[in-house]
Amino acid sequence: MGKGLTLIPCGSLGLRRTEGQEESSATVPAAESLSESVKSVPDDARLVRAAQAGEAEAFGALYDRYLPEVARFLSGLGLPLGREEVDDLVQETFLRCYRGLGGSDAERPLRPYLLSIARNTALGVLRSRRRRPEAPDATAVAEQAHPETTSDRLRLRERARLVAESLAALEPELRTALVLRHVNGLTMKELEACLGCSAPTARARVRDAGRRLALELRRRGLVPAEACA
Repeated sequence: MGKGLTLIPCGSLGLRRTEGQEESSATVPAAESLSESVKSVPDDARLVRAAQAGEAEAFGALYDRYLPEVARFLSGLGLPLGREEVDDLVQETFLRCYRGLGGSDAERPLRPYLLSIARNTALGVLRSRRRRPEAPDATAVAEQAHPETTSDRLRLRERARLVAESLAALEPELRTALVLRHVNGLTMKELEACLGCSAPTARARVRDAGRRLALELRRRGLVPAEACA
């Protein structure tokens, strides 16, 4: 795929491109062009029912609503992927959601359902690919051009690297639970639905993930020992 998020390749879904991309004949019409049934009560259940009835604009509205949420989750995992590959996972998430709409309950909360799809997509990557170092970026050039700030920038870059390493050291199940809870801000009820487990199990995963992350951070000198007790 090209830079940025591209259209989902599933016929006439009509999903719009992100800002900065070329316009397409398949872009979602402006909000005022949505059908009256979609505009009158634009909640998730109404949009899902409209999408199930074949209204591409309805799924386009859901896409616009949850695109930042899905992208934030997948980006927060620190997957061993480039930006375009993460974008592809975002698109795959929405494609799977679209394909599953026909047999889904429109009244089921969409946010945890959609994030559960994103989670399963990410778990496949986390379990099948080895971590690899990130490609160098242009920051090093900027640091050389401003030697007075090089020291601070290097410290920040090193800290960010160590945090990413600590997160990557967690088992995929713990890693996704932690990001869903603390990056996406899911409630425990939403997390329970997203993980497909009981509330005590969801709480235990988040608690264990927090402790494990603290231990990994401690090993890298980023948190004091008492924080891991």
